[in-house]
Amino acid sequence: MIIHKLGQNNYLLVVNASNTEKDYQHLITNKGNYAVRLNNIPKIRSFISLQGPESSAILTKTAGPEIAKLNYLHFAPAMIAGVPVTVSRTGIPGN
Repeated sequence: MIIHKLGQNNYLLVVNASNTEKDYQHLITNKGNYAVRLNNIPKIRSFISLQGPESSAILTKTAGPEIAKLNYLHFAPAMIAGVPVTVSRTGIPGN
């Protein structure tokens, strides 16, 4: 599970697709008395993993040169083929 902090009180959790419902239920069950709103949004968000030695060059061509500056375990908004996306660097540091 990867947690992106979008704002002061706004987070995006990226979970393995096979665990989406299990993780969502775990969060619902264990949120305690905290005033949180949880939204399970797999139908409006998708995850694509781009891996390998050419992944940075490929992503830079499609999402722009600023993406190449993205640090390990950071994320940034981008546009790919006119579609707004969130790009995160979660692979091995240095790749």
